[in-house]
Amino acid sequence: MNLVIFNQGTATINAHPKENMVSVEIRLFTNTCKDESTKHMILFEEAICDTLGWENCSGSVILPRGSGNYHLLNKYYHSETMYRNFKLLHREQTKYQDLRIYDTKEMGRVLCLDYMIQNSDNLTEDSYTIDLCSLVIKKEEKYNHILLIGAGDMIIPDYILRNFNVDKITLVEIDDRVIENTYKYFKFAERIDEFVKAGRLEVVVDDGAKYLKEAVGKGIKYDGVIIDNSDVYLFEGPAANLFTKEFYQNIHAGLKMGAFFSQQVSDEQVKSRWSEIVKSVGFKVLNFKYSITPEYSTALPLGSAMRD
Repeated sequence: MNLVIFNQGTATINAHPKENMVSVEIRLFTNTCKDESTKHMILFEEAICDTLGWENCSGSVILPRGSGNYHLLNKYYHSETMYRNFKLLHREQTKYQDLRIYDTKEMGRVLCLDYMIQNSDNLTEDSYTIDLCSLVIKKEEKYNHILLIGAGDMIIPDYILRNFNVDKITLVEIDDRVIENTYKYFKFAERIDEFVKAGRLEVVVDDGAKYLKEAVGKGIKYDGVIIDNSDVYLFEGPAANLFTKEFYQNIHAGLKMGAFFSQQVSDEQVKSRWSEIVKSVGFKVLNFKYSITPEYSTALPLGSAMRD
């Protein structure tokens, strides 16, 4: 065992020759708030993984003293959960986020982005997917063209194209590694290939806000827009540009009259700010639904608005 002492805490390195591995225990001593302490711990973990290689880092558990604990999943104040019996299959740091794939006893195979569970191959029609889509499309209606921003895990396009009368979906995902790992590790992705070959699904790797702005400039109109963004707190992170006044102005301009858009809005603080911005660009009637889904440990607010 080696003990390393630094100005903010200690790191203990233990060798396990039989398992051909080492473990690193970090204890951070700080007077800063819990969220700031967690950021420091994550930065330390990322530095270790950068040094040893991300493919060699099998996982981690963070235990804030005197508070809740969690296994790198659903880590925010209202949803943090300690999950057990998870087997790590793959982990990498993409250009935008931490990506992990686990096999689990309860939910089958799951994809996690920045420690938040995104999908499960046991729940290809989970309530989050159903609720987010129900705010925009109905089974008794026919739709020509739906724009889907995010959703590189392919759960939502798979659900829509199997259950609704939609001619075409254009899916715009900023992180190509989410798409590639979905194809590699999830069996339902075989259906996605069929939809692409049939011309019902177009997959574009691009910034969703940028893509929409360019589409509006070309005069393209959509029958609906569904935004499956990652969680946004204090309007930071990879999805921050999907929560701006310009973005909602372009949604308003890109929707046909009477068409809806929906979006995951993270929590009550984001919901309040979201409502202000959406109303400021011309949307008058807003609707909300709280989705409860097994892979997420709290009700998640979803917002929608119609262009009239």
